[in-house]
Amino acid sequence: MSNLVPNYEPLRSTKNWNSISPCFLRSFIFKVAVKHWLDLATDEHGCLCLNECIDFSKFEFRDALLKVIAENSEFLSQDPFGLSIKNKKLINSKKVLSLQHPKFIEIICNCQKGIYVPLSMQKCSNHIVEKCIKSLWIGFVINDLVKSGKLEQVARDQYGN
Repeated sequence: MSNLVPNYEPLRSTKNWNSISPCFLRSFIFKVAVKHWLDLATDEHGCLCLNECIDFSKFEFRDALLKVIAENSEFLSQDPFGLSIKNKKLINSKKVLSLQHPKFIEIICNCQKGIYVPLSMQKCSNHIVEKCIKSLWIGFVINDLVKSGKLEQVARDQYGN
């Protein structure tokens, strides 16, 4: 542990170590999650861990995770684990959308511009399009569908929104 975190030894030797330890460990885990979000987001078990970090982190760690996921939602929306649903828990982009945080929803909806049509016809990503349709930024989706000329094809597609 001392190799991973500077100043670990002085913390360990304090008389209040038992009360510092849980807070310190949570902070450490969240910092690692923010730094290694991509590895977590694209791994079957890592995405569950990332989801837990979003649920239990607070303030700057949570916002940092939400921001990096939102900013990379174009990539994640096309990754099987970036969108997976395991044990009825929402993961990554869909998780961020479900939190109803306007700043991050706008980032996600904006990042999907130009790919709404293919996303809406894929089983693993059509729910992202559905969430964007239900947001204030529905215009991004409508604009893409109209410009593509594939509105009828999307409407007839088995996964089309």
